[in-house]
Amino acid sequence: MDFCCPECKLAIELDGDKHFKSIAAEYDLRRNQFLSRYNVRVLRFENRAVFEHPDGVLAAIKLHLTVPTTTPSPS
Repeated sequence: MDFCCPECKLAIELDGDKHFKSIAAEYDLRRNQFLSRYNVRVLRFENRAVFEHPDGVLAAIKLHLTVPTTTPSPS
């Protein structure tokens, strides 16, 4: 995990070439499943996207920060 905000329950992973190999992809999947047990959302971006489309990456992060992680229970 490259960045994490526990308060927001959001983790950001920047993926390089190694993440596209089957062993790394399996590890990433297990880690995502573990984090989801704690309601932590994981956003993944290719390293290239951060440099080529930083505004799009930031917009995606902002969107996920405004969407609730769980549905509120009715009162």
